Amino acid sequence: MTGRFKFVSEIKEANRKSGRYFFEADTMRFFRSKVATYYVWDGRYFITSEQNVWFDEHHQRHAEPRRFSIREAHDDGDIDTVGEFQAWATLAQARQAVNRLLIRQGISVPRPCVKCLNGASTLHPHQVITGADSADWKEE
Repeated sequence: MTGRFKFVSEIKEANRKSGRYFFEADTMRFFRSKVATYYVWDGRYFITSEQNVWFDEHHQRHAEPRRFSIREAHDDGDIDTVGEFQAWATLAQARQAVNRLLIRQGISVPRPCVKCLNGASTLHPHQVITGADSADWKEE
């Protein structure tokens, strides 16, 4: 099932219109959450990062390293976590996990070029991997 979203901004709008609060500033602040990728895989998957912060009995602030979660947006704007919350230590690991998920579903995975890996905002659609080539693909 391919989703309908091309950009995270469209997911945000659908989420807001359906009366949900996933992307509201207060919600994002509470979970110290950020949208880690504005690219949407298969029209529905994107990645967020979250950071646990707490204060001890001496009022000392402690922060764990930021971790990454894979999210799935439904057509009605609802958001689910794919797998475990904060399952990935790095953005590269989360991206690889999304790619493996899509490959298992038989979906071609766009392979980012050097420009994409260095922060370009979009992936180039001509760089697609499928089949045997995709099983070994790792982000460089």
